Amino acid sequence: MMATTEHRVATHLGLAASDYDAQIRRYTPRYDEMIDTVVAIIGGLNAPDVIDLGAGTGALGGAILDRVPRARVRFLDIDPAMLEVAGARVAAHGARAELWRGSFDDALPACDAVVASLALHHVPEPDRKRALYARIHEALRPGGVLLVADITVHEHGIAHDHMYSAWIASMATHGITEPVIGPVRRVLKPVRLGSVSLDLAFTAVFVAVIVLRTVVVPLIPF
Repeated sequence: MMATTEHRVATHLGLAASDYDAQIRRYTPRYDEMIDTVVAIIGGLNAPDVIDLGAGTGALGGAILDRVPRARVRFLDIDPAMLEVAGARVAAHGARAELWRGSFDDALPACDAVVASLALHHVPEPDRKRALYARIHEALRPGGVLLVADITVHEHGIAHDHMYSAWIASMATHGITEPVIGPVRRVLKPVRLGSVSLDLAFTAVFVAVIVLRTVVVPLIPF
């Protein structure tokens, strides 16, 4: 069942779906390296069935299909405009790609990997996020992995201030100025995985890899 409140990127970031791919690289330090890290890990699995949660324009799932020839990807998103862009992106992959309009609260089919890029911060409520991770855990086959790629900052203190300063400086190199940065700062929330807070004090972009209940965090400093 879909959540009653639908997330739309046009409302959340003020971007048209067709503009998202170009603009996200201006807002996210080392975005392509983040995607590459997830794809490389998926590439180590044997013919995986992958679910891309909050798939958006299909950038992550599409990269998996492009570079992992035996992978199959189901693209889950609640925003029909984003799914339309994703569908056009992966059309050449035929039956290896499946579009699925749904929410983070939906049941998940059995799979070998769940991936999410710049998506799970849209589930800020701790109880709802724990329930999501329980559904993911149930859906993953033995040896399955969850890969989360997102932006995170320390919640407060000098580490928080340092990370925001570095992030703002990165955006400034792409011509993003304070009138735009202000609303974006209010949108960004620290990423929490269930009851575990991944507030990394020295990196703004990370990939969290959860294999069953073991957490491994390869750091990508910028």
